[in-house]
Amino acid sequence: NRVDFSVIFNLMNYMWQELDYVPWMSANRAFTFLTPRLSGSAIFPYYQEYIRRIVAPLFNHLGVQWIANEPRLDRFSRTIAMNLACRHQLPECLARTTAELTANVNEGRRIEPEYRASIYCNGLRNGSTLLFLSIHNRLLRTEGDQGERNNLIDGMSCTQNSDLLSMFLNIAITPGFVFTNAERTRILTSPATQGEPSLYTMIEFIETKFNAINAEGPTFLPSMLNSISNNIASEELYARYM
Repeated sequence: NRVDFSVIFNLMNYMWQELDYVPWMSANRAFTFLTPRLSGSAIFPYYQEYIRRIVAPLFNHLGVQWIANEPRLDRFSRTIAMNLACRHQLPECLARTTAELTANVNEGRRIEPEYRASIYCNGLRNGSTLLFLSIHNRLLRTEGDQGERNNLIDGMSCTQNSDLLSMFLNIAITPGFVFTNAERTRILTSPATQGEPSLYTMIEFIETKFNAINAEGPTFLPSMLNSISNNIASEELYARYM
């Protein structure tokens, strides 16, 4: 209540012509704060349109592929551009990250380690069921590389398909799947940062699987409830949660 939000949004209007990492790092920090607080509000579609407009030139300039010998700050900027553009539904970003992940799954095209988290997440955000199942099976086959397992879990949590997200949550409480308790908690809580539709799916999952979640461990349900409550932004979602 000190400075009207129009001040910062008007200031950031110039970002569509900005390619340097430092101001984008600052802008990304601001958007990381604002996005969960505006998700589900009446102005959220306009907010997303605003971000798409200013981030599109940076995304189109840097693309999604790792380039040998390029400046390291460009690589940091590429990650910001991918995550902002895809999170806010820039069509080019969704198409290119899905294509990149599909090529990795079908052709074995390498994804550099520093981009894997972003490609997995954004490639699966609106990706097909078949692509999601391919990553699901990769997770079950991957052993020993905890960083890669975490990237796969976090990537699957980004899906905006409620049926696939429910299936993903269910693997944490399904007997026969080998996950540590930390991984189960990560599966059950990671979708909470992916927007209001994911939060509704998590609430519905708790309602239908309440006993199974409790049976798997005493900490899982409180962890899920806390992760949901930390990301509630609308009165409607708050009422549903309560």
